[in-house]
Amino acid sequence: MVDEKRKLIEEAFLELLQTTEFKKIKISEIAAKAGVSRVTFYKKFQNKEDLLDSIVEDFLAEMTHVFQSNVLFYEQVGVPSVDAIRTNLTTRVENVIRFFWENREKIEILTSQNSEIDLLKYVRSLFNKQLKGNLPLIFSVNFDPQTLNEYLDYLSKGSYLIIGTWIRKRFEDSPEEITEIIVNTSLPIFIELYQKKGLDR
Repeated sequence: MVDEKRKLIEEAFLELLQTTEFKKIKISEIAAKAGVSRVTFYKKFQNKEDLLDSIVEDFLAEMTHVFQSNVLFYEQVGVPSVDAIRTNLTTRVENVIRFFWENREKIEILTSQNSEIDLLKYVRSLFNKQLKGNLPLIFSVNFDPQTLNEYLDYLSKGSYLIIGTWIRKRFEDSPEEITEIIVNTSLPIFIELYQKKGLDR
């Protein structure tokens, strides 16, 4: 069940953060913009730092869910053809890119100079954790740990770099363009991973 007042407070805060530095935003301003009392604000959040942390935590939890549902998909695939690998990879990447695109307004606010958090640091950490945490379980056969780690390092850092640049440039490229770039740079690695995976069959 959605907590409507909590949602109103979060939306009001993000709207204020678009034009005002975090340290200059007052609780009374947030409450007034949200149409709630200060008492109601403090029932939902300890302070504005808690409010910001809550918004970031919810965003990261949602992003983690999107990553996990798409990264773990690769385990369900045997040793497909190159066309099948491209198709599957495109679908997975599209799902992740769509999440960023649909949340672009919130991301722009949370990565602006007014915000006091480094959202991109959390995004980078999540890329690394999801790719390097899950893919070794799927593609470990016939790869020594160091080589596999290098492959996954490339996928993690490369994908983050592309999306991080997209965010810094305020999403000026279309989701389709970013998806194509990531797929084209990642495809050779996934072909190699699947080919190696097939050697134990």
